[in-house]
Amino acid sequence: MNQEIICTDKPVQSAKGQKAEKRICHRPRQFKGARILIGWENSTIDCILRDITDAGARLQLSFQFCVPNKFDLVVVRANDKFGCEIVWRQGNDIGVKFV
Repeated sequence: MNQEIICTDKPVQSAKGQKAEKRICHRPRQFKGARILIGWENSTIDCILRDITDAGARLQLSFQFCVPNKFDLVVVRANDKFGCEIVWRQGNDIGVKFV
C-alpha cells in the first residue's frame, strides 16, 4: 500500500459524540470497489472498501449479508487479494483484520 499510515501506542482519538476508536492505526478513507470471496461455489459479495491499513479494513455492504467470519477480499481495480477475519459487525459495515 502506498498510503501514509499513522500508528501510535495509544488508541486514535475520535471527535466528541462519535464512538471511541480502539485501533492504534489511523485508516485513510477510501471508496474502492471490492469483492468478498466466500468459497461457496465461487460466490462473491460486492462491497465498498471504506478505509484500510496494513492490519485491516472497514467494508460497507449493500445489505446485511451472511458473511462468514473468514474470507478472501479482492480490491477490484488494484487486483489485490487479502485473507480476512471479521472483528466487528455494525449494520451493513464490517471491520476485518488481515490474516
